[in-house]
Amino acid sequence: MELNNNFTIILQKKYKVMLQEDDDNHYLPPPIPLNEVERRWRFQILNTSNDVNFTRIVALSKEHFKTSISMISLLNTTHQWFKAEDNMGCSETTREISFCHAILQENGEPFVIPLKIGDFILCWRSLRTDDGGTICVIDREPRDSFSKKDRGSLKEFAKVVMRELEL
Repeated sequence: MELNNNFTIILQKKYKVMLQEDDDNHYLPPPIPLNEVERRWRFQILNTSNDVNFTRIVALSKEHFKTSISMISLLNTTHQWFKAEDNMGCSETTREISFCHAILQENGEPFVIPLKIGDFILCWRSLRTDDGGTICVIDREPRDSFSKKDRGSLKEFAKVVMRELEL
C-alpha cells in the first residue's frame, strides 16, 4: 500500500506543478466533454459497489501483463473513479491527475505512456472504452515495447469490460 500511496502523492504533486500559471510549460486541466451528463449516466455505474466480475478482470489483466497495478477507471466531472483496482491503493483520484482524458481523445488503440515520476519509472497502458472509461495496467519498471500481441490482449480485456458494463 505504501508504494501506491506514494505514487498517488507524487502524481498529484507533479500535476500541481504542471498546472501552475507562472510555469512556462504548464498544462491546462483536462476538458469536460460536452456530453458529460449523458455520458456519465449511460451505464449508471459511477460510485456503485464492488463487482466480483470487474475485480476478476483487473486481477487477470495484472497477471497477464505482469504489472504491479491494474484498474478499470471511469470519469465524472471532478474525479477519476475506479470501478475495480488491484494494488492502486485508493478508490478515486481527482480528474486533473488522470490520464483518462488524454486516452479518451485518442483513436481507440492502446495508449502507451512511459513516465518518470519522482523515483517511480512507469509504463501506463490504457485502452479507451466506447463511453468514457479505461482499463489500465501500470508498472514500475520500464519495458522495451508493448507488442502488437499485448495491444491485442488489452483490446480483448476492454471488450470484456464493455460486455460487463452493457449487461
